[in-house]
Amino acid sequence: MALNFSGKIDSNDELIEKGDYEVTLQCEWAKKMSNPNELYINCKFKIREDVEQSFGGRFVFDSIYKQKGTSDYNKTKINGILGAIPRAKLDFEDYDELIQYLNGQNMVVTIEVESANEYHSPDKNVVKYLSYRPSEVLAPVQEENEPEGWGDTMTMVDGDLPF
Repeated sequence: MALNFSGKIDSNDELIEKGDYEVTLQCEWAKKMSNPNELYINCKFKIREDVEQSFGGRFVFDSIYKQKGTSDYNKTKINGILGAIPRAKLDFEDYDELIQYLNGQNMVVTIEVESANEYHSPDKNVVKYLSYRPSEVLAPVQEENEPEGWGDTMTMVDGDLPF
């Protein structure tokens, strides 16, 4: 089998520009490479394609690790994510239920570019720590028997609500 390369960077591999992005969160359990018996929560923030913005469909990753000396995961980071979900559920039976709940939630995150250093090479995109805030765009919801176009994406601004 022969391997052939172009020597050119694919545009999907370019760094995402620093800024705020509408994203959809996808969470899953992952194993630490340094200790495969230890799990962490892998957060994949997919830049929404249903919102007019650059880099739609691309992912930025973040992780939620256990707090040292405890069996709890980083509550500050989890609370930050839950705080970006309007009327979020705050009580869960276990972390599996939390992960299930977080999947598909929309929010805005700030993405930064972290320069290469002795631990990370090359430069990479990161979600700025605790940069989560509520989505500014409602996700389309199409209920059964609704007319086409009903529930399309829209932006809410002050004064749109009758109360």
